Amino acid sequence: MQIRRYRIAVSDADILDLRRRLELTRWPSGTEGSGWELGMASWNRWLRIGARLWADLMTALGYDRFIAHGGDLGAGVYTALALRHRQRLLSTRGRRLRAQRRGN
Repeated sequence: MQIRRYRIAVSDADILDLRRRLELTRWPSGTEGSGWELGMASWNRWLRIGARLWADLMTALGYDRFIAHGGDLGAGVYTALALRHRQRLLSTRGRRLRAQRRGN
């Protein structure tokens, strides 16, 4: 692969417009009612939902058995798939980042 330099032209007016839009953006201010206030228990729930949706998608596409791959968030989803749909998985592949508690 060869890496080549290139230039793009972005006018000052476009940059100012982008800054104005970002300043006017209404960012979410909280997570009330989203389930995230429960911490990891809620995160695990989202992984289970992702696994169920993936299994449902594979079913809709006509696959009785399938392979799962993921990294970071995807690793959590394929782990949930393996725990809940192991009879349908031919194999899993991925990397999961591991966290350690402070002081360990």
